[in-house]
Amino acid sequence: MFNDTKNKINKLLSIAQKNKEKYSIYFSVNVKYITEINNSKIENRGLSEFLSLYELDEILKASNKFGFYSKVFFETNELFKTLLKMGTYEDIIIFEFTQKGSGNAKDSLIPSFCELNSILYTGSNPFTNALCLDKFILYKLLTSNNIPVPKSFLYTKSGNWLFDNAPTNFKNLISKPTSMYASIAVEKNSKTDTEKELNDLLKNNIAEYKQDFIVQEFIYGRELEISFLVNNDNIIIFPPIGIKIKNQENLCDKFLDFYTVEKDDYDFYVYENEELIKKINNDVTKIIKILRFTGYGRIDLRIDNNNNYFFTDINAYPHIVEHSSFSKSLCYLGYDKSDTVPIIIGNSIYSFNNPTKFEDH
Repeated sequence: MFNDTKNKINKLLSIAQKNKEKYSIYFSVNVKYITEINNSKIENRGLSEFLSLYELDEILKASNKFGFYSKVFFETNELFKTLLKMGTYEDIIIFEFTQKGSGNAKDSLIPSFCELNSILYTGSNPFTNALCLDKFILYKLLTSNNIPVPKSFLYTKSGNWLFDNAPTNFKNLISKPTSMYASIAVEKNSKTDTEKELNDLLKNNIAEYKQDFIVQEFIYGRELEISFLVNNDNIIIFPPIGIKIKNQENLCDKFLDFYTVEKDDYDFYVYENEELIKKINNDVTKIIKILRFTGYGRIDLRIDNNNNYFFTDINAYPHIVEHSSFSKSLCYLGYDKSDTVPIIIGNSIYSFNNPTKFEDH
């Protein structure tokens, strides 16, 4: 089923192999207890998006083992200072991860700089990055293109429902911030069943996080994560990986809250309903094209007990370390966890050089 996917990935590894002596890899990465943060609760919660020292070591070993020269920047400004002193950028690739802070433009900063200076980088483009940090706009855009998403409402930080469009049924709703990754501000009590529970939760969250919150119908059932690569017109969709909590594949009313994500207290399995996968992947392809994705990413969804699926999140900078669905999916295809980094680098080289054939490089 995935022979074509493996052939395309093998070619990306081949491109990386042929170019490992040409390019140096500049990693721009936030690392717990090294990258500086302020003491706000938002930035402290944002640590769940940071890599641990162990995970950073995993990334660097993968790059160095493959043969790339690697340099690490723990602060974006230090990266920019180094780049501005350089006369040419032809022999570097920026391997960026999600940035610290909050706001809809935080992850567009490095890609924008790279675009302006014709520097190769691994992630998605500035437009897509900004779009992925506003969940409500994402959902409305997908809905307008007949992509299934849960019914959604926006509660603004000023304490009002957008356009006075509020839920009429308050049972089985879940609330989350419009512009956060890694389940930040998603707690066990984020799923509510009464109007009072919802109003109290939103009031507290608005006061604490100073941003809009999206309220959605909660989908009982399974949760899947689908990783992918994009290079020009080529879309490479990985096998779907299911989320397992306490050894339970059908999560029913469970979901990935902040504590569970922070502690990596969940596991993975390969979802193998081929007929449904084909339908899901058709919509995944549409989403990638609608959002103008480049680089790599991940799309999450829930599947109810009647095999109806609803897309719930889109991540332009998913985790790619060993404990991630991105890595698990590649391992299922027969790759080693250390192959993830060179695969993404090969994808970047191919995208930016825009060859007519993989073999050209």
